[in-house]
Amino acid sequence: MGPGEQHEMHRSMSHSHPAKRARALARAVGLGWTARGMLLGLTVILAACDADDGASRSSSRPDIESAISSAARRDTQDPFPDNATFLTPSETIRRIHELRVAGRLSALDPFLPPDDVRHVIGLLQSVDRLVAANHALQAAITDALGAASARPFDRSRVANIVGVFSMDVVVLDERVDRDRAAVTIEVGGRLPLEEVELNRRGGRWILELDPPRPEITTELHRLADVLEGVAVDIRKGRLTDAAQIRADLERRQKPIGRRFDKLAANNDGE
Repeated sequence: MGPGEQHEMHRSMSHSHPAKRARALARAVGLGWTARGMLLGLTVILAACDADDGASRSSSRPDIESAISSAARRDTQDPFPDNATFLTPSETIRRIHELRVAGRLSALDPFLPPDDVRHVIGLLQSVDRLVAANHALQAAITDALGAASARPFDRSRVANIVGVFSMDVVVLDERVDRDRAAVTIEVGGRLPLEEVELNRRGGRWILELDPPRPEITTELHRLADVLEGVAVDIRKGRLTDAAQIRADLERRQKPIGRRFDKLAANNDGE
């Protein structure tokens, strides 16, 4: 974890141990350690953040940067078949990313464990709604107070809290051992890199994921409700300056934060 991430996590989690809470949230979310973007994202989306999104790159190395650059070019140049049966593990992840960015969530079914499809799609829908709510809040603050005032309230990084299902994913490498594979990816321009595990079933590669916890999906919808509500109040003139907006957000978000803390505590030590 780079210095920028450490500072940000410490700031937003000053009352609990960051590493312990991150591990507990990982288990609660259910996407495992491959979803490092979600680990970081869930600790900061309740805070108004104005840090540079590229801060975590401060610990990057030239060799990794070169590999990421090459992989990004390859992602836009290499065609691959639509039939999931003929995809390699890396191509499978690229296909998943293509479908995710296009919003074709139902088309992800062939790449997910059958029992987990409903829960994974539900989680992604809650993240998408939160992204839309953030956009609405940003637009409301910008119209009322200007872009500079809106920036500290931006949670756009929430689009990159779901690991392999994030909006900004670059595939770097793969390792295959018979019917198991691991694909290394970069998410949201962050280091360290993430690893996605897959199993081959019926001739196609399937993601290996623990099912997401429904509580997380529910809380993300509630957070979207908060952002949407604040945006409405700004438009109606009920909140007229940044201090009022911040205080109102903190008041409305506090119960959600407490439930996240409880969820993390319940999963700690499992």
